[in-house]
Parts: sequence; C-alpha cells; structure tokens
Amino acid sequence: MLSRPIATETQFWDYPFANPEGLDFQASSEQAAAVESLGDIPLVVLGSHPDIYLAPGLPDEVAAALRQLWQDTQAELVELSANSTLVIANQRGGIFDYQSGLIVDTVVEMVGQVRNR
Repeated sequence: MLSRPIATETQFWDYPFANPEGLDFQASSEQAAAVESLGDIPLVVLGSHPDIYLAPGLPDEVAAALRQLWQDTQAELVELSANSTLVIANQRGGIFDYQSGLIVDTVVEMVGQVRNR
C-alpha cells in the first residue's frame, strides 16, 4: 500500500514535495532556459530518430509539428557547447526503452573524454 496518493504530472510541476526526488520542475526549467552557453564543456545530445514513434491517434499535423519541435530542440542543445556531439538513435522507439546500449556506449565515451581532458 502506498503511503501517499500517487501525484499527477501537474502536481509534480506545482508541488516539488509531490515527486519522490523533491525536484522543483518549474525552477529547474527556468534555470535551464537561462543557460546560453556551456563553453567547451563536453556535451552529447542523444537525439531521437527523425520519425520517432508518437502516441497513436495524434492528428498528422500535430505529430509532424511535435517531430519538428523535437528535432529543432536537439539542434539547439548541441549549439550550447563548442565541444558537442549529436548522436541520433537508429530506431523509432524511445531511446530509454529500446536502445539502452546506445546510452551506455555514449556515457562510457563521454567519461573517457572528460578523463582525458
């Protein structure tokens, strides 16, 4: 039995104590939005496949807009560092769900880069 009710995503956003990590999503989002440059800090952006699978039933124009937004955001993130790489997933499914090896390989490579800096 849960010691407290399961919070909704809106509650997670509005009330940091409602999520297990105590993360203040709004403050974190504001901090992230304020970042203009990471200088030359190594950065790898794991990008989604351009034809990423989205929830079924979305109107085509909404799905196309979401895919474009996703691609544009990934490109913006890569521009934050002079030492960045964009790694595009080779499958349509979620990176976390189907391509954990890609995550592991990328993290191992990044750790090697940082150690050799």
